Formats: sequence, C-alpha cells, structure tokens
Amino acid sequence: MPKTHLLSSKVERDLWNELNGRYGYKDEGAKKFATAKFMSFQMVEEKSVSSQIEDFQKLVSNLGKEGDVLPQRFVAHGLVFKLPNSWKEYKHRYSHHRTNLNIQQTIVDIQIEEANRILEKILQAGPRVQKRMPPKFQSEN
Repeated sequence: MPKTHLLSSKVERDLWNELNGRYGYKDEGAKKFATAKFMSFQMVEEKSVSSQIEDFQKLVSNLGKEGDVLPQRFVAHGLVFKLPNSWKEYKHRYSHHRTNLNIQQTIVDIQIEEANRILEKILQAGPRVQKRMPPKFQSEN
C-alpha cells in the first residue's frame, strides 16, 4: 500500500474526527426518543408509586446520557406532577408549600405519603375477625 494512501486516510480520519467533534453528530433519534419517553411518562394507580419513581429516575438518567441534564428543581416538580390522579391533593399541597425541595427530598416525602396512605387504607378496613371452626368432637370408646 502506498504511503500517500495511508497519509490520505489518516488526514481524512483526523478531518472526520475534528468535524464530528465540532458539529457533534450524535444519534438525534435516540435523544428525541428519550425526551418523548420522559415527557409522556405518567404514573398509574395500579402500580406502587415507589416502583414508578424508579422508572421516572431511569428516564431522567437516560436524558442525562443523551446530554440533556435537567435542573434538580425541574425534575422534582416534574415528578410531583406525574403522580396519579388520586394524588391531586398532594400535588396541590406541594405546589403551594414545598417549592424548595430537591429531588431526593421530594422522593422521601412522596414515599412517606405513600406509606401513610397504605396505613390509612389498612385502618379503614377495620379489624378482621377470623372465623373459627368449632372443634371436632371426638367420640370416646
């Protein structure tokens, strides 16, 4: 192989790397997909809020991997407003009283609220009375 061909290849590769670095060709499709997944995410009533928070955090992480790092307060507010409809009162309280929480504080606050809701459901159900079967009588022989 002639040296001029190797030199030409090296120059072309360097030029390509420089242009790629300067104009940053990246997979815009993946970036758009990650953004769309984040924007369309909405929590549902059927799953626990804690497990859905993990899904939300994965979406935020995927955005970061694509180069879109979101501010902490934006992520915290976004998380609250993606809660299910049954959390309407909590969302209202949060938006009026808890505007300075970061994402970790918000997650802890939501987990406490979820635990309180579960406890409240258990207490509303009332004590369960177990039906006892009468003891079997054994005949004496």
